[in-house]
Amino acid sequence: MEANEIIVPALATPPPWRSAEIGALAKALAAFQAEVKDPARKAENPFFGSKYADLQALEGEVRALLAKHDLSHSQLVETTPGFVTLRTLVLHTSGQWLMSVSTWACPPDIQKAGSIITYLRRYSLGAILGVASEADDDGNAGKDQKKPEPPPPDRMTRKQIDDAFDAAHAAFGLSGDELRARVKDCAALLGLPTAAECTYAQGETLIAELRKHAAEQPPATKPKASAAKPASDKQNKMLHALAAEVFPERGDALDRALKALGEDLGLPSSRTDYTSADASKMIERLQEMKAGGDALGF
Repeated sequence: MEANEIIVPALATPPPWRSAEIGALAKALAAFQAEVKDPARKAENPFFGSKYADLQALEGEVRALLAKHDLSHSQLVETTPGFVTLRTLVLHTSGQWLMSVSTWACPPDIQKAGSIITYLRRYSLGAILGVASEADDDGNAGKDQKKPEPPPPDRMTRKQIDDAFDAAHAAFGLSGDELRARVKDCAALLGLPTAAECTYAQGETLIAELRKHAAEQPPATKPKASAAKPASDKQNKMLHALAAEVFPERGDALDRALKALGEDLGLPSSRTDYTSADASKMIERLQEMKAGGDALGF
C-alpha cells in the first residue's frame, strides 16, 4: 500500500449518491483538485453586475485535467411537469462513482427551461469538483435585490403625541383647536418645532415641560353648591298657622310637637335653620294632617 493512498471503507449498502467503494476515485479527485485552477470569469451577470465563468469555460478548464487523473464527468437531465432534475456524476476508470442531484422548478417555456438547465449544470459541476466558477457574494444574490429602504425619520411617536396632549389638557384645561394651539405655543417657547416635526428626544422634552405645568396647577376643587334659600316669612307664618290648627298644644308643647314632626321628616332640629324647601316639606305634612285629622298631642 502506498503511503499516500486514500483508504475509504466499502459499504454493504452504499447510499444512492456513491458507489460502494470510492478509494481510487477519492485519490484521483484529490490529485485533480491539487492541479485545477478556477476558470477565468469573463461572462457578466447583468442583474448583479458580477462576473462568472460560464459552462463552456468551466468545461474547458476541467475536462483535460479530469482525464489526466482517470476521471470523467457526466450530467443527466430528467424533466417532469413543472420540474427539472439534474444528476451530475464524477466517474473513475475503476468503475467507482460519485453523484449529486439537484431539482428545481421549471417553466414550460423551452428557452427558459434551457437557461435553468445550463445554470444547474454549471453550479452542480463546480460544486462536485470543488471548482469555483464565480465570486462568493455571501448569498446576496439570493436575497431580495430591492434597495434597502432608508430608516424611518426620527420623529415623535404616536404615544408621545398623545401623552403631550394629555399633559397639556391637564395643565390648561383646554381641548380641540385651543389645546393644539397651546401645545404648539409651548413647543415654540422651548425652541422646538411642531409636534409633527419634533424628534423623539424633543418630544420627551415637550412632554416633560407640559407635565411640569400640570403639576404646578392647584388641585381641582368641586364648586361650592349655591347657598340654600332660607324659609320665607310667608312660609313661617303659614307653618305656625297650620301647626296651631293641627296641634292643640301651645307654647313649648307646640314647639316640641313641631320638633318631633320635623325629626320624622328628616328636617333640622331648629326651625330657624329651615330652608325654603324644608319649610315647604313641613307645610305639606301639616296640610295632610289637617285634612286627615291626624294630630299629635304632647
